[in-house]
Amino acid sequence: MEDALLSAESYGAVAQGYAAEGAYDGSGHYQGGHVRAGYKLAPSWSLEADYWRRHPTDARDSADIGSWLAGVSYSVLASPDVGRKLTLRLSAWGNYASSLGKSSAAGSHFSDFQSDHPRDTQAQADLVYTGQPSTSQWLTGFASAGYSWVRSGDIEGTLQQGGCPYNFRVAHDSTAIGTLTAAPCRTAGAIIPMGGFPILATQPGIDADRGYNYSGAFLGAGGSWQWRYGPVSVVAGYHAQYFFRDLDTRLGAYGAPRPQFNQAVLLQLSYAVNRYVDVFARGQGFQNSLTGYAPMLYNPATANRLDRSYGLLSIGLRVSGF
Repeated sequence: MEDALLSAESYGAVAQGYAAEGAYDGSGHYQGGHVRAGYKLAPSWSLEADYWRRHPTDARDSADIGSWLAGVSYSVLASPDVGRKLTLRLSAWGNYASSLGKSSAAGSHFSDFQSDHPRDTQAQADLVYTGQPSTSQWLTGFASAGYSWVRSGDIEGTLQQGGCPYNFRVAHDSTAIGTLTAAPCRTAGAIIPMGGFPILATQPGIDADRGYNYSGAFLGAGGSWQWRYGPVSVVAGYHAQYFFRDLDTRLGAYGAPRPQFNQAVLLQLSYAVNRYVDVFARGQGFQNSLTGYAPMLYNPATANRLDRSYGLLSIGLRVSGF
């Protein structure tokens, strides 16, 4: 979510925490923290490791998401005398959660939907150029390419079948087992005392294989402008992504198109309390939700929100240089 802040400069150690308001349709909360460690191997080589913990919520659902990144950067071109730097950055990053729940799954008869152990992993290459047109301004541009893998464990939910409620567990091959939630069940003049039955999950509208386990390539590009005056710093950034992925073709029937593109804008104001601590306020807007930033969230259960804009207004504290 911070790709718009990419820079050709090497990274040092940073810890930051933030709280945000505003989510889908302006309702929701977003809290989290971020720790980064950087190490300079040689004048042209540096390492980076990041970890995020995020807790987004909306009116009915919430999630605890962990995110990680490990990267290496090589300075292709460095001209400190004229303030120019070109860097190649190779990284692996991903997101994971113990489970993701939703009170209802779009386009199916499921309720109390839950996906166990969802995760995504990306391999990404960035070419980043940073220039300094003046002593107080920096301009950055970047181009990215990568590949993404999304995986999920079993999918659980409650399904109405024949007028009776069943607890369902769906495996990755889209086979499911239904067990009567409360026995006996009275329906259409009959009494079902107990039991369960196997079923293909595609019948009630869940394709676990193509909808929740998939892979695909992506491209990205963007840039930022930074201005600094004394302890005050302003950053404006932009990031665009395009995705090449073969998903469940029924996503349109689930309630939304399959967005193959996302773009984000960012505006951040920072104030340096001292050389180690600064406070910041940040506004971010995403055209198609968090598509591309947390790929494991992109599945049929959330299809009715995939094409909605997502906005965050956050405040935070950053400690660096330790």
